[in-house]
Amino acid sequence: MKKVIIFISGLFIVSLILVLFSPTPSEDYYYKWLEDEYNIKRTMDKDGFYDYTKDDINISFSNSSAKLGAKEENFKYENGETLTIRSYGIFGKFFEIDEDSVFWKLLYQ
Repeated sequence: MKKVIIFISGLFIVSLILVLFSPTPSEDYYYKWLEDEYNIKRTMDKDGFYDYTKDDINISFSNSSAKLGAKEENFKYENGETLTIRSYGIFGKFFEIDEDSVFWKLLYQ
């Protein structure tokens, strides 16, 4: 029984290390994921700034925060509505995270 507990503990620690130190996907891949999942397109204007559109409606980038591969970005529509996207990048992929998830609460509270 003691060997099983040691094995499971070791497996948990190795898994945790792999998750914490796994490569986070690039910023370009993130915006490709946003385009595929949310139809948010990012283009660079002539002055070198990024413009964002969702469903051919201009939106503005409001703010962003990131911790340990988890990312929250807020976009604002012209009418004042906001769109918040929470995601986690790991092993070259992004996944949406629900605000009520235990993982999100551990990172941001």
